[in-house]
Amino acid sequence: MGLALVAVYYGLLAATRRVDTDEGFYLYAARLVADGETPYLDFFYPQTPLLPYLWARFAAIAGGVSWVSGRGLAALVAWSGALLFLHLTRLRGARPVCAAAILALYLTSDMGLEWAVTVKTYGPATLFLLASCWLSGVLHPAPAPPARFFHFPIRVPRSALRIARLFGCGLLLGAALLCRLTVAPVIVLVVVFVFRKVALSNPRGSPALLGAVVALLLGLLPSALVLGAFWRADPVAFVYGNWTYHTLGGPLPLMDRLRLNLPALVERLLLNPLWLGCFVVAAWSRAHGGRRWNDSDWFCALAFVVMTLASVLPIRSFRQYYCMATPWLLLLAAPAAQAYCDRIYIPLLRRRAVGACAGLGALCLLMAVGPYRALERRWPTWTWRPRTPEAKVEYDHRLDVARTIARRIEEVAPAGSRLLTWWPGYALEVHLPLVEGMENHFGRRIARHESDDRARRMGVLPQSDLRALIARARVEVVVTGLWTGIESGVGAHAIESALIEAGYRCVERVGTAGIYLAPGLSGSST
Repeated sequence: MGLALVAVYYGLLAATRRVDTDEGFYLYAARLVADGETPYLDFFYPQTPLLPYLWARFAAIAGGVSWVSGRGLAALVAWSGALLFLHLTRLRGARPVCAAAILALYLTSDMGLEWAVTVKTYGPATLFLLASCWLSGVLHPAPAPPARFFHFPIRVPRSALRIARLFGCGLLLGAALLCRLTVAPVIVLVVVFVFRKVALSNPRGSPALLGAVVALLLGLLPSALVLGAFWRADPVAFVYGNWTYHTLGGPLPLMDRLRLNLPALVERLLLNPLWLGCFVVAAWSRAHGGRRWNDSDWFCALAFVVMTLASVLPIRSFRQYYCMATPWLLLLAAPAAQAYCDRIYIPLLRRRAVGACAGLGALCLLMAVGPYRALERRWPTWTWRPRTPEAKVEYDHRLDVARTIARRIEEVAPAGSRLLTWWPGYALEVHLPLVEGMENHFGRRIARHESDDRARRMGVLPQSDLRALIARARVEVVVTGLWTGIESGVGAHAIESALIEAGYRCVERVGTAGIYLAPGLSGSST
């Protein structure tokens, strides 16, 4: 029953969450991969390469890359991550009622609610990291359970079972790295704690430790080979997409970078009720709970710290980066929360039931602040019509609006046309070829900061070429809307004015998006 409820929860979130603009380039990259193109080599891609391949392979089963298949796989990943998180919470010592409460906190957290169902790297990377920790045993001091196949117990030597689990752990760690580069510190942390655990459990000799090292490194080897293959295919574009792009605007000194990123960190640390509650419970357990931290406690604490630091240090630090630290903080607080319930809350509930229930209700209201803000930001009512500038922006981000625009493009575009749009999400479900170099909306940032030759080298259409395409009306269909004018040095109105001056005719408007046809082409007029 619980599995079905979580599945329904994530299905509803995936169907109703507003579109994040990054989802457009991730899904369009998956479409390009499904068509046989390669990240870095054929188009600009600013992350490690696994995510487009995951979504492309799933889309092959689901009937093609689309918003529905993309959000469907995102919901499946979120569902798997939530169930694995629940299992790890139980391994950390939380009994069913407490574990269910912690799962509810996870489901309404920034990771579990706001970002879980988006087609971005956070969900897959977190899922692979949690799965690797489960296989490695770093969150559970008990020995691994016996292997079972087809409901028949098969006796496997404990050493062989451990080697298999560590090999799988390495594979999952490598998969997480292939989704998002900033998880590297947690990968190092897992490796260190695995080796420490094996060494402490085998004090008499080193063969077990050597076997663990070999198994874990063999598991990590495929991801290293994949990264090496992409680097060898085009080292300049690979390094640019994974590193250089993220320092555009010039590498800032560390203190200047921290000053710019400090407000987001302070907001997370001091104005996030969920984090504050976890800090209080963990601190109480450390000071008064009568329980010393073990290795799994220290691992969760250090994983939270390194993921938080990995979110502070980039040139541009956004609040969403911190969502990947939340699961580790909840796992850290799980044993403390169970101890608090056993020693304080349950005795209080027996003595003063009304006061205990009132306190719990107040705590629930406080914890609802974060989910309420997330719903305000990401789930605006889908009955809004574009009457105010703010409402127009939200209307543009509706999932059904993006799909409606794609259908209208298909209806009005003549055969053999090319499509120009600043946000690739509009082109995702359109059969028209997209102008080369516009496959990623962040390419406009590169075109602004780099020379034309350098931009072309990275697979991005330069600003001068883009202006020439519009001025000479060399593209049959142009779609404005999301991301139009951003990072280009000119606004959306200036771009639409240039289109009209070049003879383009707006044949359809959906929200703030406009569909323009080149001079001489017919289309259904609005």
